[in-house]
Amino acid sequence: MAHYIGTIFKRNILQQDQQALSVITRCRMNHKNHAHDYCRQGRLPLAKINSSSRGSDCAEAIERRSSTGNALSLFLVAVVAILFAAPAAAFSFDVQVSAGADDAEENSTGSILLNSSDLELVFDRDSNQTVGMRFNGVNVPAGATIQSAYIQFTVDERTSGDTSLTIEGHAADSAAPFISSSFNLSSRPRTSASVGWTPPPWLTTGAAGLEQRTPDIASIIQEIIVRPGWSANNSIAILITGIGERVAESFNGVPASAPRLHIEFSGDPVNLAPQVDAGTDAAVTLPNTQVSLDGTVTDDQLPIDTLTTSWSHVGGTGNGVVSFENSSSVDTTVTFTADPGTYILRLTADDSVLSAFDEVTITVNSDAMQALDRQIISSSDDAEEQANGRVSLTSSDLELVYDRGGNQTVGMRFNEIDIAPGASVINAYIQFTVDEAQSQSAALIIEGEASSNASTFANVSFNISSRPRTVANQAWYPNPWTTVGQAGVDQRTPNLAGIIQEIVNSPGWSSGNSLALLVTGNGERIAESFNGVRAAAPRLHIEFAGSTSNQPPSVNAGADTSLTLPGDTVFLDGTVTDDGQSNAGLITVWSHVGGTGSGVVTFGDPSAIDTTATITPDVGTYVLRLSASDGELSAEDELTVTVREEATGGEVVDLRQVSYFATGFGSNGIPLAIPSIDPAGIVYHAPSGRLFIADSEINEVGPAWDIVGSNLFETSTSGSSLFDQWNLTLRTGNEPYLNREPTGIAYCEGDGHFYVTNDDTDLIYRYAYDGTTFTAVDAVSTRPIGNDPEGITCDPVSGRLYVIDGTGIDILVYRYDSGFVLEDVLHLPTTAGTSAGVPGNPEGIAFDPVSGHLFLVSDSDRAIFEYSSSGAFVNKFSVDGFSPRPTHPQGLGIGQSSANPQTLSIYIADGRVDNDYDPNERDGIIYEAEIQRAQ
Repeated sequence: MAHYIGTIFKRNILQQDQQALSVITRCRMNHKNHAHDYCRQGRLPLAKINSSSRGSDCAEAIERRSSTGNALSLFLVAVVAILFAAPAAAFSFDVQVSAGADDAEENSTGSILLNSSDLELVFDRDSNQTVGMRFNGVNVPAGATIQSAYIQFTVDERTSGDTSLTIEGHAADSAAPFISSSFNLSSRPRTSASVGWTPPPWLTTGAAGLEQRTPDIASIIQEIIVRPGWSANNSIAILITGIGERVAESFNGVPASAPRLHIEFSGDPVNLAPQVDAGTDAAVTLPNTQVSLDGTVTDDQLPIDTLTTSWSHVGGTGNGVVSFENSSSVDTTVTFTADPGTYILRLTADDSVLSAFDEVTITVNSDAMQALDRQIISSSDDAEEQANGRVSLTSSDLELVYDRGGNQTVGMRFNEIDIAPGASVINAYIQFTVDEAQSQSAALIIEGEASSNASTFANVSFNISSRPRTVANQAWYPNPWTTVGQAGVDQRTPNLAGIIQEIVNSPGWSSGNSLALLVTGNGERIAESFNGVRAAAPRLHIEFAGSTSNQPPSVNAGADTSLTLPGDTVFLDGTVTDDGQSNAGLITVWSHVGGTGSGVVTFGDPSAIDTTATITPDVGTYVLRLSASDGELSAEDELTVTVREEATGGEVVDLRQVSYFATGFGSNGIPLAIPSIDPAGIVYHAPSGRLFIADSEINEVGPAWDIVGSNLFETSTSGSSLFDQWNLTLRTGNEPYLNREPTGIAYCEGDGHFYVTNDDTDLIYRYAYDGTTFTAVDAVSTRPIGNDPEGITCDPVSGRLYVIDGTGIDILVYRYDSGFVLEDVLHLPTTAGTSAGVPGNPEGIAFDPVSGHLFLVSDSDRAIFEYSSSGAFVNKFSVDGFSPRPTHPQGLGIGQSSANPQTLSIYIADGRVDNDYDPNERDGIIYEAEIQRAQ
């Protein structure tokens, strides 16, 4: 630094005093932050140009010295002498965590949290975690000498217990962003350099002093910046492990108090192009024609004092004239002539060697004002996610945001947002209704999902917090909520127009799309939810202007459905919304447009959105279409009705055992043909004509696992051949947790995917299968609806998934439509109709494609129970007389008979002796029973 500033002074000291003065007062010009450090501390900060701050007391003091004439020259000579007499000083650089995903936590199971409101260093809940911080744009040149470095934290919670931490760096040329993939922090390569830290007690919330500052981590930074691929402005990640607890602020808690990395180094600085941000897109509604531009330019001041900035109009759909108040000022105003359209404005910065630019779009709207109100309309559209990532879709209220010992993330999705692209959002808010009175302080942050069409929330870990966020956000400090049922101004958010505008402006947005808003923060306000009081569910109000061009209607024909003969009528529940921009009026009509069935479809009222469809008795599928037209534009949507054979002639009257085969190991310790020691799930795979067997506990028996190393097996129906095997305890794709205890397995012919349950993590996994490999593509948690998902089966025609919950004795009904959608919960003690029809411990479930019925196996009853698809009890079949006698029947599948391709058999997986009772027992049996039907 001495050499660098000395060069400035030497170049100017021989010039007139006033010229020399201007050199020093450069520390005052165009600096937004820390300008006074230039002179006072001998450091060279980045210059951040913004008209809101232009000055430093240091430069002003030097200006005052100019009144003494030659005294200034003597002063400058003294400064130069001091600088050249001192040893080479370091440049200093500070960079703070600048995004929510750039400070992250990984718990002991590998789960990643990217949006925590604080950073526990390192004990959290019940174990020690890994904490990562990523610092971007580290302007340290390659080969520089790091003289000192540290991270400055700010206290979020007071802690005083013994704490011993280890600080390491991510050994990478430029650290990649943190992502929610399991073990994304701990799996990163580390620097060989590390620094121990035993921080003293943190006793004052908000403190950010020496006690919250790490020891010198220069060795870690040095190891990173001497890597062959390092270059100035790369990213550095720091990882902290250890034991004990100190709780620091994170970016998601208080952005201004997020961790800050300070580096002092020596070496020649590298000129980098300016960093330019033209600001956020904006809109103006006529007759207003003026917009304030809030740009930001950050430069490294190399070459010295050569930076220029300028605004220009470079494109857009508007034909008006654009006038800048001061085109060379970063912050200025722009005026448009009264011509609606879009105007693309460019902010350019040039340091005489390198230049950069950024653009902002201003939309000039006509003066037509509109208003829109949308309320939460389904259970999965208001959701809560606890700090551990568990998502609840059925809560009777919404805790904003403290619940059960921690702060959570609340998500709300609003549908049919009939705002056309290019509209100007003037005002927007969410109206809540009080569910419980609360008066303590609360500080909330509202953000939008950065998506042009938000999907509904799902029971997948971190499904809410993992969604991308809008840049725009709104802080909310709600007044106390003192009256249950109140829905007034105090329960109304501040203006969310900026968030809504960013979503409406996103590529892919169209009228009728859905948007999601997310709430984080701390404190507690408890609002009604859709599952509590539907009429009091959160409501989004938007006022907007412009883009009043006619948009097509939005059409939803409803969910696919089915009927079983002799029934012939289904109810149709469609939805159509329109923007009312056409004067012709809205026309709707139902029609039969396809399917495999040859029957006749008659609609009760084909022009009514909600009506009935009667189908003459012919089995097959019937595709029904709901169309809507506003006289100018039209849209349509379809659903499928599946008509099944009546039960007469196809009803099951008996199950006759025809064979069995043993699985696991022989008495000599050698694996049998099918080595599954605890077959828990079984399914018939129609495309291959083979069985797939899931083993839930083989990985818990070391000697067996060492030999087999797989928990999913593909076999012949007779059990004579093993075709393939897979290890689902390894990562195959997009699993939130590794599948170490698969309990049930299903195959859906309609979508070609396997579905596997896990009663340890309470998840349903969806796997793509290409004939060779299994790849997890999605998962959903059954909590809190079901905490013991055992067996799973699929209706091959409708694609519905039926999951048996062993604890609640419930059948959970899902469909997969770009995600898992819970359609129904059949509580067997209620729907069975008789106590004799309720299984004691249901484990497996299978769908019979002939009768359309569900079959459940109970190990405590040693029986198979038959139910209608609505949960009504039909029959019970004992398997107690099978030979050998079943011990622990837990898996069920229906498929082609091994002996007669013209008939169906039911396959039963018996886990036999559990390894928890006898770890040396490695046995299993697969039974086959032919289904006997009424003639």
